[in-house]
Amino acid sequence: MVTGLGMVSAGAPPLRLKGADSSHNQAARGLCCSSVLAGVSKFSPLRFLAGDFIGIFAGEVRCSSASTDEAVISLVDTMAEASDEIITLFYGASVEKDEAEALQAAVQLLHQDKAVELHEGGQPYAHYLISVE
Repeated sequence: MVTGLGMVSAGAPPLRLKGADSSHNQAARGLCCSSVLAGVSKFSPLRFLAGDFIGIFAGEVRCSSASTDEAVISLVDTMAEASDEIITLFYGASVEKDEAEALQAAVQLLHQDKAVELHEGGQPYAHYLISVE
């Protein structure tokens, strides 16, 4: 599933679940995904330094910060809409569980009307993959 989220966050076509009925595919269309990773070069009108953490949503860099947590929070704020109910954070191989749990608590404080879930994603490059639905 993490690979699928990465593809969606990179601007891939809408997710279609093979073998799923139309209600599952309808639910997948309501899923917004993004990622936070370390920036290596300037490839966006948004200014950032190499090593900053960048937030990518819908194929575009939407935020950058020297702090992973700030980048995640900024990206979640960009993604979340009033009708959304669940924010899911998948933390990568380079993130310690206690760091991810602290970030989950911070996101929950800022989005008290939504459930904030945390899962070990283990992805090697993105520090976090984020879904909002």
